[in-house]
Amino acid sequence: MISSKTKGLFIELSDRTAFLARTSSLKSPLIVEEFKEISLDDKDDAKEAIREFTGVRQGGYAISNCAVYPTKRVVARGSFDQRKAKNQSYLAEQVSSQFKIDLDQFTVCILDAGDGADPASKEHFPKEALVCAAPEDELKAAQSDLLDMGIYPQTMEIGTITSLGGILNYLQTQEKSIPTLVLEIGDEDTNLYVLKKEGIDISRPIKYGINSMIPVVQSELGLKDEASALKLFNSDNFDFTGMGSALVKKLIRELQASIGFYEVQTGQTVGQLYCTRVSPKMFWLKTTIAEMLGVKLLEIDIKEFLGNQNIELSDAAKEAQLDSSWMGLACLMGEYKALNNEEE
Repeated sequence: MISSKTKGLFIELSDRTAFLARTSSLKSPLIVEEFKEISLDDKDDAKEAIREFTGVRQGGYAISNCAVYPTKRVVARGSFDQRKAKNQSYLAEQVSSQFKIDLDQFTVCILDAGDGADPASKEHFPKEALVCAAPEDELKAAQSDLLDMGIYPQTMEIGTITSLGGILNYLQTQEKSIPTLVLEIGDEDTNLYVLKKEGIDISRPIKYGINSMIPVVQSELGLKDEASALKLFNSDNFDFTGMGSALVKKLIRELQASIGFYEVQTGQTVGQLYCTRVSPKMFWLKTTIAEMLGVKLLEIDIKEFLGNQNIELSDAAKEAQLDSSWMGLACLMGEYKALNNEEE
């Protein structure tokens, strides 16, 4: 049974944590009544905590806007021949060949890399556009997980897309905005993006993520195996700042190559860094990367960001401590328009 309550709910579902906001509605302007962070380590405990937060009884469902992160998701710029791009067969062939995906098994959407609009609706299809894709089986599994938690997804989006949209919107509201390196660091790989006010300038997947750091932890600390190193790495009991440069050495090499190529090609300098999906206990990771790249860290006040999206906070929500790990949920809640929208 779908809950008849008119309350809104937003949920960002990552690998280990669910970030939730209970709101007055699902569209801005809205009021956030409460924020909640719930560990997903124990599924039964998580389901109970989510139902308690939403107020939905067993067998019922709370309608929600959701963000998920399929493991094999693709959010990257693709190149297209403008003369052929409105031909669906041509588009399908290009997406399949450029990103090595089976279109029979993936759900695909193509967006303008500047304003997120449907490129087919424009007079001229862009030479480069943002290809967003995910395996259908992973999307169905995510939907099933949400339903099992008592969440009925009114919308279900790839969190990478909503996060990029929110960060881009933030950059567009700043008086002075410089090219910004955005990193989405996962277990197996890292997604690199350079954003400007005009949109997403470049994207690149890098085959180094958190798991590439674990053998270094084992070696540096003389631990007996990688399982012990992983357990320590994920704990709150050790500060890795001192060995940070050793842990990110391989990743930095790839980042420097990508940034160097971008700066030579464009004549512009990447001046700041923003890392998505980094927990507070891994603050050392983004500070180390910023220091080694010689750029500043971009800090976004999440409550101020929400306010700029016509989202108010209740007295209880104002008391919440919203660090950068909440940015994905905040971006999901926003509604964005292009900076220069006269042609739309």
